[in-house]
Amino acid sequence: MCKKNHGAHTVRCCVSREIEDICLLKAVAVEIMGWVCVDDEQATTSCFVKYEVDGDERWWDPILDINHASLVIEKMRDLGFTITINTEDGAREYYTEFYSENYGSQPGETGCDMFMGRSICWAALDAVRRNKSAMDANKNKAVAN
Repeated sequence: MCKKNHGAHTVRCCVSREIEDICLLKAVAVEIMGWVCVDDEQATTSCFVKYEVDGDERWWDPILDINHASLVIEKMRDLGFTITINTEDGAREYYTEFYSENYGSQPGETGCDMFMGRSICWAALDAVRRNKSAMDANKNKAVAN
């Protein structure tokens, strides 16, 4: 069974599941995808969040749209992370891990949810936040060279 603790670094604004999902979507869009929120007020009334990407405004929901979740996976791979997604026999829950030897992280940045997309988002956000200092150090090395 899923543990609802998604790490000490996660954004929680748990008035309701919908509000929590909006916080998660915004955090993933900004912190992982590098996007800018363009319609904050409307986003509080829907689980879809509108973001600007390359000058184009888009509605984005990787929790419910697996095609959008695949963009998160691709971005995490670009950042040097490996992904594992598992289910337990008979369980209706997805366990997702992102880890990277580049940053010295081990499997364990885990998201767990009955929606694969939400599991991916929690795990990705937790992995990026846990490894932020190592990721920043690698960027600084690349710039210095």
